[in-house]
Amino acid sequence: MKDKLVFVVDDDVDLLDTITDDLKLRKYKYAAISSAEELLKRNDLDNASLFIIDIRLNSKDGVEVSQELYKMGYAQPRLFMSGYYDEETFLEISKKVEFSYPFDFISKPVSLEVLNNRISVLMTICKYHVLLMREREKVTNIIWEMFEHSLIYIVVLEEDFTIRLINKALIKSLGFKSDTELIGRSWLDFTDTSIMDVVKEVHNDVMNGGNRYNEFTNTIFDKDSKPIKVKWFNSLAKNGSHLVISIGFPYKDLAPDETIGSVRSYFNDIVQQDSTMIKAIKQTLYRKESIQQESIQKETLIKDYLQNEDLVSIKKVS
Repeated sequence: MKDKLVFVVDDDVDLLDTITDDLKLRKYKYAAISSAEELLKRNDLDNASLFIIDIRLNSKDGVEVSQELYKMGYAQPRLFMSGYYDEETFLEISKKVEFSYPFDFISKPVSLEVLNNRISVLMTICKYHVLLMREREKVTNIIWEMFEHSLIYIVVLEEDFTIRLINKALIKSLGFKSDTELIGRSWLDFTDTSIMDVVKEVHNDVMNGGNRYNEFTNTIFDKDSKPIKVKWFNSLAKNGSHLVISIGFPYKDLAPDETIGSVRSYFNDIVQQDSTMIKAIKQTLYRKESIQQESIQKETLIKDYLQNEDLVSIKKVS
């Protein structure tokens, strides 16, 4: 990890020099950054192993800067610094960060020995975090594979209504052929303009963790302006990504009450508890892998048996 860069971000130039001098002595490669704007413009962030960030920068809140980095795809560990550290501050940071990346906190004035210990711990945690994120990505991909080919509508929206994911049934109903035609577009493009404010209220309520609009019915329009009335089930993806997941039933194909009840139960018991869903999917995968492994072992045993010399000689005699 010492071949990669430790990014140190602080508008206190003297402290910046002190920390980077110590990193140099400990054989770490580093980048000294004096502002949030300078950090976000760097073209070598892929090479970061750790971000050390003051939470009270002159121009921006350091935690918000860290979240911007995360949205850009950088989930390396963070070490936040502040002269105003208390338990409330730590809890506030924890709430913002959730499980997006490993992080720790160090108070100013900074002890270089303590700083180095925190860096070592975060570097170690990072190795396991990378493995966890890879496993989580695999599970997420499998879940989406199941959803993508479903006959019901699935759409995942960002905070500003940008479409992040959309399944084939909804793509077809909107009159398009591929998700590439829709991902990145605004969901508001397909919303009834007469109830735009209501749709925004629903979205914001779900985005903020509310439950007033877990179920919501509205009309969307395909690319030829043909209306489609849909009953939606909405939930916030509570994994640090702040995305809204919506599952919809078009009224023309509205499922029977027991199916609606099942979806309602799904959202109450599963989507609201991501860990439960992931655990269930993992158990299913492990069962499948176990069955496949048993099948392979049986095939191997049969093959070995058929290649047994005594059996071969019996065949020749017969």
